[in-house]
Amino acid sequence: MFQGVLNTNSRLIIASYIPAMPPNAVILCSGNFSVESTLRMNGYEGTMKGCDVTLHSCMAGAYLSGNDLEVGFNSKEFPDLSPLAEYLDDMETRTAIILIAEEIGQFYRKRNRYEIRNCEAILRRLPELVEKTVLKLQRKKESIGEYQYFGMDAIELLAATPDDPDHIILTFPPSYSGDYEKMFKFLDDVFPWEKPDYKPLTSGEEYASLVTAGNRQWIYGAEHPTSEIEEILGEPISKANRSRLKDIFLYTNMEVPSHLIRRKFPVKVCDIERMTDADEITEKSKIWIHKIPGAEANYIRQLYLARNVTPSSAMYNYGVIIDGKLAGIVSFDTSTFDLPEYTKWEKVYLLGDLPVSGTRYKNLAKLIATAALSSEMQRELESIMITELKVAFTTVFSDKPSSMKYRGAWKVYNRKEGVVNYLGKFGRWDLKGAMLKWLANQRKLKAITKP
Repeated sequence: MFQGVLNTNSRLIIASYIPAMPPNAVILCSGNFSVESTLRMNGYEGTMKGCDVTLHSCMAGAYLSGNDLEVGFNSKEFPDLSPLAEYLDDMETRTAIILIAEEIGQFYRKRNRYEIRNCEAILRRLPELVEKTVLKLQRKKESIGEYQYFGMDAIELLAATPDDPDHIILTFPPSYSGDYEKMFKFLDDVFPWEKPDYKPLTSGEEYASLVTAGNRQWIYGAEHPTSEIEEILGEPISKANRSRLKDIFLYTNMEVPSHLIRRKFPVKVCDIERMTDADEITEKSKIWIHKIPGAEANYIRQLYLARNVTPSSAMYNYGVIIDGKLAGIVSFDTSTFDLPEYTKWEKVYLLGDLPVSGTRYKNLAKLIATAALSSEMQRELESIMITELKVAFTTVFSDKPSSMKYRGAWKVYNRKEGVVNYLGKFGRWDLKGAMLKWLANQRKLKAITKP
């Protein structure tokens, strides 16, 4: 609860800007109220207004601003969740139950014993959880203090904000509106309510243009800024790592100093001998995976990762070994991406797949990406994560329609502006099969390019 996009590093930067801020702050896309909390807890004494359109935010926002928000309960479709309806009469417990129900939504599909057990456990402990959540809400309300919240479209509140330097717009818009809406569909289905009208953004550039227009001051946060957005926002004034996977870029028209918070990765030399152009891969070659420490994986990434790719540290790192030499590494992390077809315990995120450099095999990357889906890799990850994995998911930040190294073994899951997501099913081949598949493709390439 109340864990927003604005991570600790970004909060430190925002807090440092408070002395230069005007006396009226308007937060668009309040989400989990991270911006509001950051301002108040670091001494901002001006007026604050916020807005959003999800039930999660609207219910919590109404509570924090001293207002009321009514919701119903869909007993016809969710009779097994009827205990939740007992807490809807009072605004404080109603807000608590909405936040608790959001957690239930992670398990409600109940497609395995783990999900069934977690869902039943939450319902069984409901009185205790409500009591604890109410205490958190009370502390949150006390820390934010005087505050106005509006359940409305961000563009609508922006239009109602005076166009003068005494007002500052702070906004950290969701990266992709479609995914954002899916996150809260379960709550909308369980608790019918009067949703505010809003228009999905047609592009990030459109929203950025509206925020930056006029005489107001503004701070704009983005996870995946494009060149088109930066033409509007200018150069980022600050950059902070949000996690192993994401950075937060901050833009503003305020006269404030720049900040850069870098990731710090432990690095240790990896002593495994690496493949060179002198090493040949044949049908008789032996291939296996070898677990390597994260610090050694970071060392390999520093050597071979392209300069324009931001390095990230992963939880699970493995070397792909061919005839005793390191051909590349694959790195996995727990997946937070929403794949409706699979539970969160059936998927894992492929954070990176990197070959060692060389000119003998220009498409060695394809072998590493294919080996990442092998049955050996599946069993190894399952033994560590204690779950039955079905798929891996990964992301390519590119304007190209597809990536050659993933073609065939991986399937395009979706495409968005500057982003291609891939899904791969585990266990369709073993490591030897992956290598033979790759060698067959090598022969085809030689036949095509042969003069």
